Amino acid sequence: MKVARYLLMMSALVSSCNGEKAGEHLGGGGVGKINYPYRATEDRLRKIRQGSKAVSAGMDRNDVLAKIGLPDEINDTLDKNDLKRKVGFSFVYLEQRDKEVGSVKEKNEKLVRIHFDLKKKVTGVVFVK
Repeated sequence: MKVARYLLMMSALVSSCNGEKAGEHLGGGGVGKINYPYRATEDRLRKIRQGSKAVSAGMDRNDVLAKIGLPDEINDTLDKNDLKRKVGFSFVYLEQRDKEVGSVKEKNEKLVRIHFDLKKKVTGVVFVK
């Protein structure tokens, strides 16, 4: 029973972190505290690149976690016409980022963002290179 409760709590954390660094909240696997400039290790790059190619629309969140591992960030996706209404979330897998804030260009960031709906199903994959 404790294991089921623990898994349920971890599942809630994964889906509720808003712009947080997932590793800090989920106890490893993701990067956790990100030090800038950041570069993913070769092993992590390989896992992100190979795993993200295998992700497709309709896939369950747990399938994505099994293929790629914990994301570096989890962000809410809001309705563009009603910014108070959450319509999903995204997992962010960083390949590189020079600094924490700024535009994509200023941060010199490369990443994979996997979008999910509220039923935790993949709706799209975006590669930022």
